[in-house]
Amino acid sequence: MSSILWFSAVRNESGVAVCASKNANNQPLTGVVFEPFEEVNKELDLVPTLPQVSLALQKFIDESKATINEHINVKYNVSYIYHAMFAYFDRENVARKGFFKESIEEERDHAKKLMEYQNKHGGRVKLQLILMPVSEFDHPKKGDALYESRKKEEKKQKAWLPTNAQQPKLQVD
Repeated sequence: MSSILWFSAVRNESGVAVCASKNANNQPLTGVVFEPFEEVNKELDLVPTLPQVSLALQKFIDESKATINEHINVKYNVSYIYHAMFAYFDRENVARKGFFKESIEEERDHAKKLMEYQNKHGGRVKLQLILMPVSEFDHPKKGDALYESRKKEEKKQKAWLPTNAQQPKLQVD
């Protein structure tokens, strides 16, 4: 038993036909029409043709898109809070220059990555208003900056945890 595939060109009255077979019998196939697009027409009918429908939206449910948008906004709000803390620690009477600068950049980078993911998968980024953060952290009722930072990190962490296995929800103030 041979595993050699034979190729040959056979000339006939209509031109040249290429033959491939396992045996040396190189007779051209006649009556066979190769129509690759007819084979994939069923799959092509499933592709949306409306300009406002994204081709990337494949099994990307609305709840997922909404959750990602909510988390983008959480990231920007937390980044804004860290900006306020950065400004507080940059004061001459506090003198912790650069404190929270990395946190600002980290939160913004996370928000950008989530936006890229949303766009890449056909979702639409919907930014919301950023809340005004507290700017005084040495007040006895408002607490200090490190305590505030820890609370925000805990809220961010809880926001990623789903309330049940089927449908993730964000719980953010």
